[in-house]
Amino acid sequence: MLDFNQVKQDVVGRWPGILSAFGISVGNGKHQACPVCGGKDRFRFTDKDSNGMYICNQCGAGDGWSLLQKVLKVDFKAACEEVNKVIGTVEPSKMQPEKPVSPEKLKKYLKSQSLAKKGI
Repeated sequence: MLDFNQVKQDVVGRWPGILSAFGISVGNGKHQACPVCGGKDRFRFTDKDSNGMYICNQCGAGDGWSLLQKVLKVDFKAACEEVNKVIGTVEPSKMQPEKPVSPEKLKKYLKSQSLAKKGI
């Protein structure tokens, strides 16, 4: 019997490889075609918290599980069974975290937003 909780733990940090194993291209974090709806540049894979997070301006946002389910048109149980077949062949992700913003840059941005609200 498949241990769903174990599979859910095993996928953390491996989503780019898992999705690739199913022919789903997630790119490098830049806007690209959505693997679900096919929109030309509305999809972005962020892999936030190593959970396979993505955003599509039409489909919405979700994690690796929801992306896999939408593309394969299966429920969670079937997705989990399929992932379990490939998890041992997938290396952990090498995606880099987002660069932190310097305090000076953040202050400048917030000041510009404040002035824009005032109509200046």
